Amino acid sequence: MAITKLERNQIYDALTKSVIDPAEYKFKISVYNVVIWHSSGSIFSIVDTRDGKYKGLYDVKDGGEMFGIKNLAAANDISEILIHIPTWVERIKEIVTIPDLLTEMLRNRELIVDIQRIDSGNTPFTQYEQRQIEAQLQEIPKQLEQFGLTSEQKEQVKETLDEAAEASERMGRKDWRIYFLGTITELIVAATVPAGVGEHIFTAVINGLIHLFGGGPPQILG
Repeated sequence: MAITKLERNQIYDALTKSVIDPAEYKFKISVYNVVIWHSSGSIFSIVDTRDGKYKGLYDVKDGGEMFGIKNLAAANDISEILIHIPTWVERIKEIVTIPDLLTEMLRNRELIVDIQRIDSGNTPFTQYEQRQIEAQLQEIPKQLEQFGLTSEQKEQVKETLDEAAEASERMGRKDWRIYFLGTITELIVAATVPAGVGEHIFTAVINGLIHLFGGGPPQILG
């Protein structure tokens, strides 16, 4: 017995209810097998064993390396296999969305050295540049959701970023750059946030604003 159109639609429904961007997933469909690929290389496979049962397996890859394979028990109904799709999707999200803290730390060190070489002067930011700074800082709390900070930590980070945005209205760009590095360092030293979070904040903000200090266009972290 082959995988029917109705069952293929069940597979599609189970996937689309679990993912944010269906475009990240592709399908390979044959008579007795459906394979779902995620753009990371992870797969979820469903097989009709031709004896009235279904088998499934999935794996999750991290940077091309296999993170683990899960063989699912044989089932009489395809829905018993499909209930594992949300778990597979969540594992992918964990791998894809977590930051590479070591890489960010190295980028951070290199970025600080590069910025110190730039003589951008201490001219005031224009109003347009101030709005750019504010917009960049407002993006940070969204990025920090992946770190699982407490409500107190989130509030402290928000206050720090709000103060940094306000400081850009009265400080020259060289002074603000030094001030911002100091405030992030203070968050780490005071154990308000883990060092990895501080690294992420500094790297994301400065990369997004480096053009304001004569360092070329904003950089996009990969």
